[in-house]
This record gives sequence, C-alpha cells and structure tokens, in this order.
Amino acid sequence: MEGHEIDLAKKEVRHSKAGEAETLDEYDDTITMANTYMPSAMGISFLCDNSPRGLKVVTSAAIYKTAKRKVEEREFNTWIRNPLDLPVLTISLEVDSKDIRIVEQKLRGNLKIKAVIRRRNDDSRLVTVSMYNTKVNSSSGPVSVTDCFFQSSFKVFSPDGSTIFRAYQEMATESEDPEETSLRLLYRNRLSFGVGHGCAVKWSKAQGGKVDCVETDSLPFQKIPPVEPRGGQGEELNMVSLAGGLDGKKQEIVPDILQALVNDYSSWIEGILTEAARFQSPLKEAADRHIDLCQKARDRIQDGIAVLKSNPVALSAFCMANKAMLMQQYHNKRSSRSTNEGWLDISKDYNPVEPWMGRWRTFQLAFILMNLGTVTPDAKGKFSPERNLVDLIWFPTGGGKTEAYLGLAAYTIFLRRLLQPKNAGCTVLMRYTLRLLTAQQFQRAAALICACESLRCKSPELLGEEVISIGLWVGQSLTPNTRKEAIGALNELVKNPHGGENKFQLLKCPWCGTRLDEEGKLGYRVTGKTPKRILFVCPEDRYSATIKIELLRQSRLNSGCR
Repeated sequence: MEGHEIDLAKKEVRHSKAGEAETLDEYDDTITMANTYMPSAMGISFLCDNSPRGLKVVTSAAIYKTAKRKVEEREFNTWIRNPLDLPVLTISLEVDSKDIRIVEQKLRGNLKIKAVIRRRNDDSRLVTVSMYNTKVNSSSGPVSVTDCFFQSSFKVFSPDGSTIFRAYQEMATESEDPEETSLRLLYRNRLSFGVGHGCAVKWSKAQGGKVDCVETDSLPFQKIPPVEPRGGQGEELNMVSLAGGLDGKKQEIVPDILQALVNDYSSWIEGILTEAARFQSPLKEAADRHIDLCQKARDRIQDGIAVLKSNPVALSAFCMANKAMLMQQYHNKRSSRSTNEGWLDISKDYNPVEPWMGRWRTFQLAFILMNLGTVTPDAKGKFSPERNLVDLIWFPTGGGKTEAYLGLAAYTIFLRRLLQPKNAGCTVLMRYTLRLLTAQQFQRAAALICACESLRCKSPELLGEEVISIGLWVGQSLTPNTRKEAIGALNELVKNPHGGENKFQLLKCPWCGTRLDEEGKLGYRVTGKTPKRILFVCPEDRYSATIKIELLRQSRLNSGCR
C-alpha cells in the first residue's frame, strides 16, 4: 500500500565516523536479525547505476488485532488483519568520503528501514536495503503478537522507471572462491539481480541485461525443467551388446564397442575448448579448470576400457554385470501382486522389449568405466591411484544415480567371485541418510542381488557355491536387530496380521513382484536349528517342484539379522 513520501536525502542521516568497519558492523547486525530462528528483519542486496534520481522504496506490512465474533449466540475471539499505510521512501545514492553511507527511517512504531549504499570502482552502487523490527530484537522481555508485523515486503525501483539494476554476478572478483566462480561459469546465461537476507529476491523482466525493479519474496517459487541426461543410440550404451550378447559369447568385442563413448566425449571436450577461448578472466580460469577435470575423467574412462582389454577376468565380470543389470531392470518394473492375481511370465532371454530397457545413460556407463581400475587389481595386486578418490554422482532425483552405482556393485561382486569363488564375505556397503530412502533402495538392490544369484546358480564352477545375498540394518526402531527379535516380530505378525506392525522392510518379491506380507502366505520363513534365522522366500506356488526350488534359490535373501 503506497502512502505519503519521505525523501531520505532530506532526513537526518547517520554517517560512519569510526571508519568502514563500524558501518559494516551495523550492516551485519541487521543481516543477522534476518537469519535467526525467529527473524526480525528481511533485506536484499543489489547492484545499480548511480542515478541522480536515487531509488524509491515501497513498503508493505500488516498487524493483527483481536476482535469479538458472534456465531449462533456464542462469542469467539478472532484476529482481524489491518494493513498499514506505510510511506514511500526516496533514497539518495550519494556516499561520503569513505565511499559508504547508511540511511535509516522509522516506518511505524518499531518498524524501521535501513539502506547501506557503497560506491564501487566503476561508480556503480552496491545497495543493501533492510526492513526490521527493533522491538523483537530488543532485550525488554517477551514479544507479543501485537508487537509483530506480518506479510512484510518492499519493492525498490527507479523513480523514472528506468532499468538501472545490474546483474549481481558483476560482484564477483578474481579472488573469489573457485566454487563460486565455477557456479558463475555454469550459470552465466541465468542472470541474478540480487541476493536475499532472510527472504528471496524477485525482479522484473530483463531488458538488455538489466531490470527496472527488485523486491522481496518470502515464498519464492521457480519452475525447474527436468534435467535430461545426454543419451545416444549407439551400441556402446546397449546392455545386451556390453554383455557380449544375450548368450555372452561375444565378450571380446565389448572393449571396441566402448571406444565410441570415449570418442564422443573427446569431441564434446573439443567443442567446449573452442567456447572457453572466448571467455575473459575469471571465467576463463574456471573454464580451464573444468576442462582439465573433463580430460582427466576422459582418461580414466579410457583406462577402464584398457582394463577390460588386458584382463579377461575383468571383462567377464563386466559382461556379467551388464546381464545382471538388464535382468534387474526387468524384475524391478514388475508391479506388486497377490498370489490370487494373474501371473505374468518371467522372461527367459531378457531381450529388451521396451525403449527404457537395456540401455545405459551416458554418465552411468562413464562412472562405471572410470572406476574399473579402482576395484580391479592388476597382475601385482595393485589398484589405480584413483582408488583414493571419492567420486560423487551429482544428479537430480530420478536421473539414474542408483543404476550407476548398482552397475559398479554388480561388477565388483562378480569380479571377486571370479577371482576367488570361495570368497563370499561382504563385498559392498551401501549407506543412506534417510530411512525411507533406505527401504526404497533396498528393494532395488535386492532385485540386482537376485539377478546376480540367478547367474551364479548357472555357473557355480566359476562363481562359487555360496549364495550371493543381501542384508539390511536401519536401526531397531524399524527392523529387528537380532535373530531372536526377528523371530518374535514374525510370530506377532502371524498372530495379528491386520493390526500388527510388519518390521520386515521387503514387502514384495524382488524377482516376480509377489507380495511377501499377504495373510496366510507370508514370505518370511524361519530356517535352521540353533540359532534360527529368517529368510525372505517368495510364496508363489504356481510352478512345478523343480522350478520352484530354483526360484527359491534365486529369490532367497538374508534378512540382515546376524
């Protein structure tokens, strides 16, 4: 709501008398108020031209007062919103001999507004405008609702409506943090015209790289388009081809197929080299750093292919991993079903029939190849130096991160078994920070382990007699931590199937999708003598005895209770 105007150039202005340090302390105090648990301030910082007309600031806020309300002869207390008639301020962009100046104005009661203006080397201005409540920040005791201001906001613009607000990226210097410079490089075509303190900033449509107003935004929103990974139609991303065919008899051609991935990546690097040559400092230095990292990643991918060329065991493990990943894709997509529902036959050859099946995304395969040398010992039992690195896959939810590290996990499992068939200890540890995510990812990983176990059953002479299994531990509040607790939880579930809590996180067979928690046909079975343990076993009984025994072996999982 626009009210009367106040020209801050004609009001009493507080200059810095003890130097810039004192001024910055005052500014920092206000910003701190914006970032507390119960914020009593909000502000925005922006760059603008040195306009002789200064800036206008339109402020808005409301208070709430109690009132009586009568409904059907009953009286209630209620709150009534009262918007405030706040002044429109005019801020001069003049500064003192220290190239900095603070102006402050009381809006109403304890509500004030402050502006810190700084002159930059090119005579432009860095301005921070803050709106704050002095009562909330005081030490005079508890603050009541009547002392608070609600729906507070303000808008800053040029009196003549000209586009004087510059992109905030211009604030960067060559001495800034390398990560900040990298972000500026990556988002160089996404201009930002301010930064918020205790709030966000929104601005008008840019014209010629500038805007005509900036304002606070307490509830920002932004429509973010999905990130589409770079893909391709070549054989180098085809899981069937990388498995050496569905029968695995063409493994020797796999390294040559993969070379197309390196060639494509090299061409892409050449393209960004050409683009980077046009940048100026400090973006040029950031671009050079990025390109150097890309080239190192390209070299690591090439080293991974070299491992497959020189190591027949590694090549076999890689082909098996691709076959297992193709199988888990098929089984993971099977929807949950009751034993009384219709049955969808399980594929025998796993020939992809859907567009989403059987293909890697480029970054997934690149991640696996980059790390082959870190998990594959050479003839002397040594690993590549990159084994000491931690590789982070940074991609939005749903982009395929899980598939990437499951592929590497499958390779590691098969490599270990091929090198030492009797070595059946723990091979891979997966840790998640969210319990719900842990349960979801356990289902995905279980499908892969079933696929690995299925392949092991067909080649025990190569992969050993010991079952490839998986376990889960997420704390005693969600799963039993001992065998005794697990058996007790199962007994309670049998006694009270409708009201009891199912503490077994796997709810459907990762192989065929059959529910494991169906009353009367539970997939949680006690086995062994002393000590007893619980296995997950698919309750599906539509097979002949021979096939059923095979499926039980394929879908058998350790419950994680040791």
